[in-house]
Amino acid sequence: VWVSSWDAGIGDDELGRLHGARYVRWRGRLTGHIETAIRLGQISATDPELLAIRCAAFAHGLVVQALFDPELMTPEVQIRLLDEFLTSLE
Repeated sequence: VWVSSWDAGIGDDELGRLHGARYVRWRGRLTGHIETAIRLGQISATDPELLAIRCAAFAHGLVVQALFDPELMTPEVQIRLLDEFLTSLE
């Protein structure tokens, strides 16, 4: 449902604005968590907003890959990829 709504959002200006606003809010929440992790010394990012974009892009890519190649993208593979991604942020 979530992914299929992207198509409708491209063709419907109001739905597109709603999607866009939701992603702005999501990236804002991610940015807040990243800023906290930086303050705690858990990661050494220098641009929290750019890292939030990177995290969102990773999450979306993972979802799309899992949807279209579930035999390859088993839960175990997804967890491994997520672990490696998060480790790369340290």
